[in-house]
Amino acid sequence: AKIVARDAEQALRDVTEFLGMPRPSEPIHIKISKDYPFPRAWVQKRIMQLPANRFHPKGAPAGPKAIRGRGPTLWHGVANILAPSAHPTKQWGRFLSEGLGVYLQSKFGGKALTPWPAKFYPAMGLGLNEGTQGLEAEVGALSMPDTKRFVNDRKLSRTRQLAWIQAGSFVGFLIETRSLDAFLRWHRGQTFHESYHGTLEEAERQWRSSIARDRS
Repeated sequence: AKIVARDAEQALRDVTEFLGMPRPSEPIHIKISKDYPFPRAWVQKRIMQLPANRFHPKGAPAGPKAIRGRGPTLWHGVANILAPSAHPTKQWGRFLSEGLGVYLQSKFGGKALTPWPAKFYPAMGLGLNEGTQGLEAEVGALSMPDTKRFVNDRKLSRTRQLAWIQAGSFVGFLIETRSLDAFLRWHRGQTFHESYHGTLEEAERQWRSSIARDRS
């Protein structure tokens, strides 16, 4: 419990500093149980429900104690609770919230938990671009509208996994190449064109080109 609390405090610090937010005055409550089938963040209640296997994934080392029982899912959950999307379209709002969560989980969670390169959903230990490439070879490419649709799919599948990885990768691309401010305008309810003065299709083409350069 002490390790989880310490990691949660680090996740809170990372997410608020990255997003330029003040530290929240109300606490976030974390509940961990083997009875939870998947992670879930209750934004209004400020509760994070996490399955126990996210902290003891298959293949996790038995020690040392300093890294046992830890999971980067905390960064994702903190982002979901502190920065839910206000996009007026529900499916795009979920895409933006989960994309940001996946991106911050990958950006901060893996670094905080080294030297253990844990294999956590959705990228399973890979970088987001590398994970996108690998799963696309298996299930085929998804457009951003299709990615949005599968991010919202309740049925677990390899396509849904790819959608979550792509959402994180695309959000990361927008933040790192355009700006955090522009992304947050889209995240908070503007249209893509209002936020970026361009089209989603053009941004997707540029994102795919960046992934291809990573691969070469």
